[in-house]
Amino acid sequence: MGVREDFTYGEGKRQAEAVFYKYAKFPVVAVRFPIVMGEDDYTRRFHFHIERVANRMPIGFINMEAEMSFIQASEAALFLKWAGLENIEGPYNATANGKISLSGLMKIVEEVTGPSAIISLIENDAIGSPYAIPDSWYMTNEKAENGGFRFTNLHDWLTPLAVKIADHKE
Repeated sequence: MGVREDFTYGEGKRQAEAVFYKYAKFPVVAVRFPIVMGEDDYTRRFHFHIERVANRMPIGFINMEAEMSFIQASEAALFLKWAGLENIEGPYNATANGKISLSGLMKIVEEVTGPSAIISLIENDAIGSPYAIPDSWYMTNEKAENGGFRFTNLHDWLTPLAVKIADHKE
C-alpha cells in the first residue's frame, strides 16, 4: 500500500494486475502493449521526431541501435475487442509483428521529411526523444497469435504513418 508517488508506472501496473487476478470474480485478461502509434496520438511521441527533423532541431538518444516494437492504435483497439470476446485469461502481449532499431526509425523519418536528423547521443531532457532507451525494448506476440489473433507487420505501416503525420503537421 502507498500513495501514487511510492510506485513506478510499471510497478503500479503489476500491482493492479495482481489485485484483479487475486480478487476478480470474472475472467481477467491483462493486455500489454508496447508504444501505441497513430495519427491522433495524444502523446505525440512519433510526431515529436517528425517535427524536430523537419524543423532541423536536434533529438537526443542514448542508444541508436536499441530496438523497439510498436502497435497501431486501430490494431490495439481490435485486439482489445478480440480479447474481450475470446475465452482467454492471463497476460497477453499485443504488438505488431517486427521490431525496428532507433536508427532505422530515424532513417524512415529522414526519408519522409527530407532533412537529415540532428542526433545527440547525450542525455538532455530538453531535446530527448521519448524513445531514448538504453537497451532494446520489444515483446513477442506469440501467445496471442497462437490464440488466433493476426497482427499487422510493423514495416508495412510505419512509413505510411510517418507520411500522414508529416503531411498534417501543425
